Amino acid sequence: MRLKKNMLTDSVAIFFIKVYGSGMNFLFAMLAGYVFEAGNYGLYTLAISIFNFLDMIAKFGLENSLIKYVSICREEGYDGTIKKMLRKSAVLSVLISCILYILVIVFAGVICDSIF
Repeated sequence: MRLKKNMLTDSVAIFFIKVYGSGMNFLFAMLAGYVFEAGNYGLYTLAISIFNFLDMIAKFGLENSLIKYVSICREEGYDGTIKKMLRKSAVLSVLISCILYILVIVFAGVICDSIF
């Protein structure tokens, strides 16, 4: 029963944190729209969209896989395996992020010419 209560409390807290984050994001977007000119605001939103797309690629679905496999390993008592999985996923995510960073830097001219 205690687990259900903790899970419900944590779920409600996460929900309100996400709602707060979305509200702050909305307020910042309104403020940026007010401060920037239309063209600059469009460039800002385009840059944020590109960043979010690259972030999605860099995560490589690891966060969802970790949720599944960490719970399986914890249930079966494989604590050493959990640490290895977390370490390997962090290294893989950093490696993918670095590769994407290098690609964006190398192809910055092409990206600017084709988009802007």
